[in-house]
Amino acid sequence: MINRINSDTLVLFNEPFTSCTSVDSLTMSLELICYLKLLGVRGLWVTHIHVLADQCDILNKLLEQGSKLISLAVGVEEGDDKLLYPNYKVCRVKPQHSSFALDALQRNGIDWL
Repeated sequence: MINRINSDTLVLFNEPFTSCTSVDSLTMSLELICYLKLLGVRGLWVTHIHVLADQCDILNKLLEQGSKLISLAVGVEEGDDKLLYPNYKVCRVKPQHSSFALDALQRNGIDWL
């Protein structure tokens, strides 16, 4: 399939390489993202590996040709209870390095820590 990808291709990845270690997943993700960038491919890469978003500016400088890499994240808002709630607004920002999973548990009555 990778041999058929070109600049007219749209790729969508949702947590690729989840069966790998975090280091292997990061390494393979960076390799594939660079390859796709150089081909001019457009797409979305959904991941919990926030360090990938930290690499966007560096990769754009190192690999000037091809598609520009940007980071998108879903926003959160603090509720009256001081917990964070997703607002489902996709913004062009770096991730906040938290999935806010603890907030989700607390909102649902699970607070054992």
